[in-house]
Amino acid sequence: MAGQKVATRLTDPVLTQYALGYHNNEFVGELLLPIADVPKEGARLPKFGKEAFVTENDERELHAASNKITPAKVTTEDIALGEKDLAYPIDYREGKEADFDYEQFAVDLVMEKMALNRELRIKALVTNEAAYGAKNKIVLSGTSQFSHADSQLFKVFDDAFEAVRMASGKSVNRIVISSNVWTAIRNHKEVLDILKQRGLKSLSPSLFAELIKGEGQDDLQIAIGRASYTTQLDQDTQPVWENDIVMAYVPQKAADGKHKMYKPSFGYTFRRQGAFVVDKYDEVGGKVYNARATDINKEYLLMTDAGYLIKSAV
Repeated sequence: MAGQKVATRLTDPVLTQYALGYHNNEFVGELLLPIADVPKEGARLPKFGKEAFVTENDERELHAASNKITPAKVTTEDIALGEKDLAYPIDYREGKEADFDYEQFAVDLVMEKMALNRELRIKALVTNEAAYGAKNKIVLSGTSQFSHADSQLFKVFDDAFEAVRMASGKSVNRIVISSNVWTAIRNHKEVLDILKQRGLKSLSPSLFAELIKGEGQDDLQIAIGRASYTTQLDQDTQPVWENDIVMAYVPQKAADGKHKMYKPSFGYTFRRQGAFVVDKYDEVGGKVYNARATDINKEYLLMTDAGYLIKSAV
Protein backbone atom coordinates (compact mmCIF):
# COMPACT_ATOMS: atom_id res chain seq x y z
CA MET A 1 0.00 0.00 0.00
CA ALA A 2 2.88 2.37 0.76
CA GLY A 3 3.88 4.47 -2.25
CA GLN A 4 0.78 3.75 -4.33
CA LYS A 5 -0.70 6.46 -6.53
CA VAL A 6 -4.20 7.63 -5.85
CA ALA A 7 -6.80 8.59 -8.42
CA THR A 8 -8.01 11.99 -7.21
CA ARG A 9 -9.56 10.90 -3.88
CA LEU A 10 -9.93 7.40 -2.49
CA THR A 11 -11.41 6.47 0.86
CA ASP A 12 -9.24 3.82 2.47
CA PRO A 13 -11.39 1.47 4.61
CA VAL A 14 -8.35 -0.26 6.12
CA LEU A 15 -6.74 2.97 7.27
CA THR A 16 -10.14 4.27 8.41
CA GLN A 17 -10.67 1.25 10.67
CA TYR A 18 -7.09 1.56 11.88
CA ALA A 19 -7.65 5.22 12.77
CA LEU A 20 -11.01 4.53 14.45
CA GLY A 21 -9.19 2.16 16.78
CA TYR A 22 -6.62 4.79 17.66
CA HIS A 23 -6.47 5.79 21.33
CA ASN A 24 -3.88 7.69 23.31
CA ASN A 25 -4.17 7.01 27.04
CA GLU A 26 -2.79 10.47 27.78
CA PHE A 27 -6.03 11.99 26.52
CA VAL A 28 -8.84 11.81 29.08
CA GLY A 29 -11.42 14.31 27.80
CA GLU A 30 -13.65 11.63 26.29
CA LEU A 31 -14.17 10.21 29.77
CA LEU A 32 -16.26 13.33 30.44
CA LEU A 33 -17.64 13.98 26.95
CA PRO A 34 -17.79 10.60 25.19
CA ILE A 35 -18.47 10.31 21.47
CA ALA A 36 -22.12 9.85 20.49
CA ASP A 37 -23.24 9.55 16.87
CA VAL A 38 -25.90 11.88 15.46
CA PRO A 39 -27.56 11.44 12.05
CA LYS A 40 -26.98 14.98 10.77
CA GLU A 41 -24.55 17.87 11.19
CA GLY A 42 -27.35 19.97 12.65
CA ALA A 43 -29.87 18.72 15.20
CA ARG A 44 -32.06 19.81 18.10
CA LEU A 45 -31.53 17.85 21.29
CA PRO A 46 -33.37 17.97 24.62
CA LYS A 47 -31.68 19.70 27.54
CA PHE A 48 -31.85 17.23 30.39
CA GLY A 49 -33.58 18.58 33.49
CA LYS A 50 -35.33 17.48 36.70
CA GLU A 51 -38.58 16.15 35.23
CA ALA A 52 -38.06 12.73 36.81
CA PHE A 53 -37.94 14.24 40.31
CA VAL A 54 -41.41 15.79 40.22
CA THR A 55 -43.79 13.61 42.25
CA GLU A 56 -47.04 12.56 40.56
CA ASN A 57 -50.08 10.80 42.00
CA ASP A 58 -50.25 7.27 40.58
CA GLU A 59 -53.13 5.90 42.71
CA ARG A 60 -56.22 4.95 40.65
CA GLU A 61 -59.70 4.15 42.00
CA LEU A 62 -62.02 1.62 40.35
CA HIS A 63 -63.50 2.92 37.10
CA ALA A 64 -61.52 6.15 37.39
CA ALA A 65 -59.56 7.64 34.55
CA SER A 66 -55.87 6.90 34.30
CA ASN A 67 -53.47 9.27 35.95
CA LYS A 68 -51.50 11.48 33.62
CA ILE A 69 -48.18 13.14 34.07
CA THR A 70 -48.17 16.89 33.68
CA PRO A 71 -46.01 17.36 30.58
CA ALA A 72 -42.89 19.34 31.31
CA LYS A 73 -41.76 22.06 28.99
CA VAL A 74 -38.86 20.47 27.17
CA THR A 75 -36.03 22.86 26.42
CA THR A 76 -33.76 22.05 23.53
CA GLU A 77 -30.22 22.71 22.46
CA ASP A 78 -29.44 23.39 18.82
CA ILE A 79 -26.20 21.69 17.87
CA ALA A 80 -24.13 22.39 14.79
CA LEU A 81 -21.16 20.18 14.08
CA GLY A 82 -18.00 21.32 12.35
CA GLU A 83 -15.56 19.57 10.07
CA LYS A 84 -12.02 18.85 11.21
CA ASP A 85 -9.38 17.48 8.87
CA LEU A 86 -5.62 17.05 8.70
CA ALA A 87 -3.50 15.54 5.94
CA TYR A 88 0.06 14.20 5.84
CA PRO A 89 1.91 14.54 2.50
CA ILE A 90 3.83 11.45 1.37
CA ASP A 91 6.26 11.47 -1.55
CA TYR A 92 6.17 8.21 -3.50
CA ARG A 93 9.91 7.81 -2.86
CA GLU A 94 9.44 8.08 0.92
CA GLY A 95 6.84 5.36 0.82
CA LYS A 96 9.10 3.07 -1.19
CA GLU A 97 12.24 3.62 0.90
CA ALA A 98 10.74 3.52 4.39
CA ASP A 99 11.57 0.52 6.61
CA PHE A 100 8.14 0.78 8.22
CA ASP A 101 4.54 1.30 7.14
CA TYR A 102 4.74 4.96 6.21
CA GLU A 103 1.01 5.36 5.77
CA GLN A 104 0.27 4.09 9.27
CA PHE A 105 2.95 6.43 10.61
CA ALA A 106 1.26 9.32 8.79
CA VAL A 107 -2.20 8.37 10.08
CA ASP A 108 -0.85 7.98 13.64
CA LEU A 109 0.60 11.49 13.58
CA VAL A 110 -2.54 13.01 12.08
CA MET A 111 -4.74 11.24 14.65
CA GLU A 112 -2.46 12.34 17.50
CA LYS A 113 -2.83 15.98 16.46
CA MET A 114 -6.60 15.76 15.97
CA ALA A 115 -7.04 14.04 19.33
CA LEU A 116 -4.87 16.69 21.00
CA ASN A 117 -7.03 19.44 19.52
CA ARG A 118 -10.16 17.69 20.81
CA GLU A 119 -8.58 17.33 24.26
CA LEU A 120 -7.85 21.06 24.34
CA ARG A 121 -11.41 21.91 23.30
CA ILE A 122 -12.92 19.62 25.95
CA LYS A 123 -10.64 20.99 28.65
CA ALA A 124 -11.60 24.58 27.80
CA LEU A 125 -15.30 23.67 27.86
CA VAL A 126 -15.45 21.67 31.10
CA THR A 127 -13.18 23.98 33.14
CA ASN A 128 -15.16 27.12 32.27
CA GLU A 129 -16.63 28.38 35.55
CA ALA A 130 -19.45 30.20 33.76
CA ALA A 131 -20.88 26.87 32.56
CA TYR A 132 -21.73 25.73 36.10
CA GLY A 133 -24.37 26.80 38.58
CA ALA A 134 -23.31 28.31 41.90
CA LYS A 135 -23.84 25.03 43.77
CA ASN A 136 -21.91 22.95 41.24
CA LYS A 137 -18.50 24.54 41.58
CA ILE A 138 -16.00 25.67 44.15
CA VAL A 139 -12.86 27.78 43.91
CA LEU A 140 -10.25 26.77 46.46
CA SER A 141 -7.69 29.16 47.86
CA GLY A 142 -5.12 29.36 50.63
CA THR A 143 -5.52 26.68 53.27
CA SER A 144 -8.39 25.00 51.39
CA GLN A 145 -6.16 24.07 48.44
CA PHE A 146 -4.97 20.47 48.39
CA SER A 147 -1.35 21.63 48.37
CA HIS A 148 -1.89 22.92 51.92
CA ALA A 149 -1.50 20.48 54.81
CA ASP A 150 -4.63 21.76 56.58
CA SER A 151 -6.98 21.33 53.62
CA GLN A 152 -9.95 18.97 54.03
CA LEU A 153 -9.48 16.92 50.90
CA PHE A 154 -12.08 14.24 51.50
CA LYS A 155 -14.73 16.75 52.58
CA VAL A 156 -14.34 18.66 49.31
CA PHE A 157 -15.07 15.48 47.35
CA ASP A 158 -17.96 14.51 49.64
CA ASP A 159 -19.54 17.94 49.21
CA ALA A 160 -19.13 17.73 45.44
CA PHE A 161 -20.76 14.29 45.25
CA GLU A 162 -23.70 15.51 47.31
CA ALA A 163 -24.11 18.67 45.24
CA VAL A 164 -24.37 16.67 42.01
CA ARG A 165 -26.78 14.16 43.55
CA MET A 166 -29.08 16.88 44.86
CA ALA A 167 -29.00 18.91 41.65
CA SER A 168 -29.39 16.12 39.11
CA GLY A 169 -30.36 12.92 40.92
CA LYS A 170 -27.28 11.30 39.42
CA SER A 171 -24.12 10.06 41.10
CA VAL A 172 -20.72 11.18 39.90
CA ASN A 173 -19.01 8.33 38.07
CA ARG A 174 -16.27 10.15 36.13
CA ILE A 175 -13.48 12.34 37.50
CA VAL A 176 -10.59 13.96 35.66
CA ILE A 177 -7.80 15.26 37.89
CA SER A 178 -5.04 17.48 36.55
CA SER A 179 -1.60 15.95 36.92
CA ASN A 180 -0.26 18.63 39.27
CA VAL A 181 -3.35 18.25 41.47
CA TRP A 182 -2.85 14.49 41.52
CA THR A 183 0.69 15.03 42.81
CA ALA A 184 -0.71 17.11 45.67
CA ILE A 185 -3.35 14.48 46.47
CA ARG A 186 -0.79 11.67 46.56
CA ASN A 187 1.27 13.66 49.05
CA HIS A 188 -1.62 14.95 51.16
CA LYS A 189 -1.41 14.19 54.87
CA GLU A 190 -4.88 12.60 55.01
CA VAL A 191 -3.98 10.27 52.14
CA LEU A 192 -0.53 9.39 53.48
CA ASP A 193 -2.05 8.50 56.86
CA ILE A 194 -4.47 6.06 55.19
CA LEU A 195 -1.70 4.50 53.10
CA LYS A 196 0.41 4.03 56.22
CA GLN A 197 -2.46 2.39 58.08
CA ARG A 198 -2.96 -0.03 55.18
CA GLY A 199 0.72 -0.73 54.69
CA LEU A 200 0.72 0.73 51.19
CA LYS A 201 3.45 2.78 49.57
CA SER A 202 1.65 4.59 46.78
CA LEU A 203 -1.75 5.79 45.63
CA SER A 204 -3.33 4.77 42.32
CA PRO A 205 -6.41 6.35 40.69
CA SER A 206 -8.39 3.15 41.30
CA LEU A 207 -7.42 3.08 44.99
CA PHE A 208 -8.33 6.75 45.37
CA ALA A 209 -11.70 6.00 43.80
CA GLU A 210 -12.23 3.33 46.46
CA LEU A 211 -11.35 5.82 49.20
CA ILE A 212 -13.72 8.58 48.14
CA LYS A 213 -16.70 6.84 46.57
CA GLY A 214 -20.00 6.37 48.34
CA GLU A 215 -23.07 4.20 47.82
CA GLY A 216 -24.13 3.81 44.20
CA GLN A 217 -20.70 4.75 42.89
CA ASP A 218 -19.31 1.32 42.12
CA ASP A 219 -18.53 2.42 38.55
CA LEU A 220 -16.53 5.49 39.60
CA GLN A 221 -13.58 6.05 37.26
CA ILE A 222 -10.73 8.49 37.84
CA ALA A 223 -8.32 9.58 35.13
CA ILE A 224 -5.29 11.83 35.43
CA GLY A 225 -4.86 14.58 32.86
CA ARG A 226 -1.21 14.27 31.86
CA ALA A 227 -1.27 15.44 28.23
CA SER A 228 0.88 18.37 27.16
CA TYR A 229 1.13 20.52 24.06
CA THR A 230 3.02 23.32 22.39
CA THR A 231 2.06 25.68 19.58
CA GLN A 232 5.57 25.69 18.10
CA LEU A 233 8.11 22.89 17.77
CA ASP A 234 10.90 24.95 19.37
CA GLN A 235 8.81 26.01 22.39
CA ASP A 236 8.51 24.33 25.78
CA THR A 237 5.46 22.15 26.29
CA GLN A 238 2.73 23.09 28.73
CA PRO A 239 0.04 20.96 30.38
CA VAL A 240 -3.42 20.66 28.86
CA TRP A 241 -4.95 20.05 32.29
CA GLU A 242 -3.72 22.12 35.22
CA ASN A 243 -4.90 23.04 38.74
CA ASP A 244 -8.50 21.82 38.32
CA ILE A 245 -10.70 18.77 38.89
CA VAL A 246 -13.81 18.01 36.85
CA MET A 247 -16.45 15.57 38.11
CA ALA A 248 -19.42 14.32 36.12
CA TYR A 249 -22.12 11.74 35.57
CA VAL A 250 -21.89 9.95 32.22
CA PRO A 251 -24.18 7.00 31.33
CA GLN A 252 -22.76 3.61 30.50
CA LYS A 253 -22.46 2.53 26.89
CA ALA A 254 -25.36 0.68 25.29
CA ALA A 255 -25.20 -3.02 24.41
CA ASP A 256 -23.61 -2.16 21.06
CA GLY A 257 -20.70 -0.47 22.81
CA LYS A 258 -21.77 3.06 21.86
CA HIS A 259 -23.13 6.07 23.71
CA LYS A 260 -26.63 7.22 22.70
CA MET A 261 -27.39 10.87 22.04
CA TYR A 262 -30.66 10.95 24.04
CA LYS A 263 -29.29 9.42 27.24
CA PRO A 264 -29.05 12.09 29.97
CA SER A 265 -25.40 12.98 30.45
CA PHE A 266 -23.10 15.78 31.58
CA GLY A 267 -22.25 16.13 27.91
CA TYR A 268 -21.13 14.48 24.70
CA THR A 269 -18.79 14.86 21.80
CA PHE A 270 -21.31 14.57 18.98
CA ARG A 271 -20.06 13.03 15.74
CA ARG A 272 -22.02 12.81 12.51
CA GLN A 273 -22.65 9.15 11.83
CA GLY A 274 -20.15 7.74 9.34
CA ALA A 275 -18.31 11.05 9.06
CA PHE A 276 -14.95 9.81 10.27
CA VAL A 277 -12.91 8.60 7.30
CA VAL A 278 -9.31 8.35 6.16
CA ASP A 279 -8.75 8.98 2.47
CA LYS A 280 -5.90 9.73 0.08
CA TYR A 281 -5.61 12.29 -2.68
CA ASP A 282 -2.95 13.19 -5.26
CA GLU A 283 -1.01 16.37 -5.87
CA VAL A 284 2.26 17.46 -7.53
CA GLY A 285 1.57 15.44 -10.65
CA GLY A 286 0.90 12.28 -8.70
CA LYS A 287 4.35 12.09 -7.08
CA VAL A 288 3.02 13.28 -3.74
CA TYR A 289 -0.18 12.02 -2.21
CA ASN A 290 -1.82 12.88 1.09
CA ALA A 291 -3.12 10.57 3.79
CA ARG A 292 -5.98 12.56 5.28
CA ALA A 293 -8.30 12.07 8.24
CA THR A 294 -11.67 13.83 8.29
CA ASP A 295 -14.13 14.06 11.17
CA ILE A 296 -17.32 16.07 11.72
CA ASN A 297 -17.97 16.65 15.41
CA LYS A 298 -18.41 19.11 18.24
CA GLU A 299 -18.30 18.99 22.03
CA TYR A 300 -21.36 20.04 24.07
CA LEU A 301 -22.34 20.30 27.73
CA LEU A 302 -25.98 19.22 28.11
CA MET A 303 -26.55 18.70 31.83
CA THR A 304 -24.18 20.80 33.91
CA ASP A 305 -26.20 19.94 37.04
CA ALA A 306 -24.61 16.51 36.62
CA GLY A 307 -21.13 18.02 36.79
CA TYR A 308 -18.95 19.70 39.38
CA LEU A 309 -15.87 21.87 38.95
CA ILE A 310 -13.17 22.16 41.61
CA LYS A 311 -11.21 25.19 40.49
CA SER A 312 -7.69 26.02 41.69
CA ALA A 313 -7.34 22.79 43.66
CA VAL A 314 -3.64 23.67 44.00
